Amino acid sequence: MIMKKMTMLKSIATVALFTVFGMGASAQAPSGNPNYVNDTQADSVVVGARMPYYVQPDATVATMVTAGLLNPSYYKWELPGGAAPLKYDGSAATPDGTLSTYYKESEISFIWTSTGSFIVKTTERSNPLSGLTNGCDGSQTTRNVEVVAVPTINYTNAGGYLGTCGSTTINVPVTLSGTGPWKVSYTVTDAASNVLTVTDQVVSDGNMPYRGSVTAIPLSINFTSAPLTGAAGVYHVAITKVTDRLTAKSLNGIVGTFNGASYNVGVLATPTTSPIQYIKNL
Repeated sequence: MIMKKMTMLKSIATVALFTVFGMGASAQAPSGNPNYVNDTQADSVVVGARMPYYVQPDATVATMVTAGLLNPSYYKWELPGGAAPLKYDGSAATPDGTLSTYYKESEISFIWTSTGSFIVKTTERSNPLSGLTNGCDGSQTTRNVEVVAVPTINYTNAGGYLGTCGSTTINVPVTLSGTGPWKVSYTVTDAASNVLTVTDQVVSDGNMPYRGSVTAIPLSINFTSAPLTGAAGVYHVAITKVTDRLTAKSLNGIVGTFNGASYNVGVLATPTTSPIQYIKNL
């Protein structure tokens, strides 16, 4: 009976130990974002975007944290302008309180406010159970970041007019800047106020440039797509949104810019030539 009680107490203690230390280790786990990479490339982002950055805690330190020999590490994040990092969710990161430049989060985010070339730096510091006094700084890691302008899209001839004969699939010319491929959303309205809504149509020139491109690519629109009928008349195409490869990965939903003009498309009636008439015999 005594042995059974001792075994039960050991089991409870083991569960409690793993629960406590497991929580401590998992507190630094990443958000689950599947797109994190670790390579030699610079990060490319658009101005205004809030972007996440993550360092995986040192494996040996993490093992000691799980064993209850260390507290979870702190991280010295060094951002442009001396800015304080944010958590992944955009709230304020948690400072150490003793060493002002160290934060609890191994995963942070930062809002890029201007274009240019920048560097993000971080250093992991081990955290003894008694506090940071005798912690050990690891080696510093860095990431180059290229911040570029948000993408743009405009009609090649803004407010222009395009007519067609014998076809209801028409290429509306647009000019895009940014990092392709792009996703474009727009509406098409006919004379009877029927509205076709297109969301995130993929547009690409096949080159997928990394930044600074200006490319003329048409939007291919089928004017018989319901609720449009393709009947002869004037249709109005209005762009509502554009994103590219870089805006798509921002945490705060950055989109591109465009003018508010609509583009007029005329689906022209194709006449049937009637028989030639002449004066009847009197």
